[in-house]
Amino acid sequence: MRQSLFEALRAVAPPTVRRYVRGVYGATVRFQIEAHLLSPMVRDIAPFSVRLMDASDPREIAAWLRIQREGFGSDLDPVVFDRIVRHHPTYDVRRTYFLLDHDEPVGAASAAVFRKNPSIGYGHQAALLPHVRGKGLGLYLALLRYHSLVDDGLQRLEMESTLFYRQAIKNHFRMGFRPKLQRDEWNLCDGARPEQRLLANLMLESRYMDWRLRSGRVWFDSRDATPL
Repeated sequence: MRQSLFEALRAVAPPTVRRYVRGVYGATVRFQIEAHLLSPMVRDIAPFSVRLMDASDPREIAAWLRIQREGFGSDLDPVVFDRIVRHHPTYDVRRTYFLLDHDEPVGAASAAVFRKNPSIGYGHQAALLPHVRGKGLGLYLALLRYHSLVDDGLQRLEMESTLFYRQAIKNHFRMGFRPKLQRDEWNLCDGARPEQRLLANLMLESRYMDWRLRSGRVWFDSRDATPL
């Protein structure tokens, strides 16, 4: 498996260099797509299923926290749910989907809009439990939430992530998303330096070109997005 720049420098570089590179990998990178270019929903995920989360039920919140905790390795509590789902300063979450394995929630993803620009949809806070990864379920769940926003009438979708989340980036390329290199006033603001953000964007573009080459789509246009 190819080693990333961050992983290589983490092993040999001085602490100051490692911190700087971590800042590059932690800078927010963005993706965008017009709704009509989004890949269609055609894939069958049986025996798994999907349902909406009841955000007023403490048991549902506990299930969501478990998925986020084990999916991201973060120590979360119900206060965090309020802060990053109910009352996030940047995103207005419209609904959250649970991925179910025999009625047990094993994945979650939220559909949102930007508070400062509710005409643009956003994919928020997706995670899977480790034992169900590698089956294409994260891709399915992400695509489902975007289609729900298109069904709401939204014509443009965006996503924000960091270079650390390689699979999420690849999934969005597969769905038809392309890198968005500018930050608008409605986007999330991070603490990265301008040059770190520039490097992150360059690396994102490089990953996009690499994905196109590896998928055999040298001249691929997102209007040619195919069913998953």
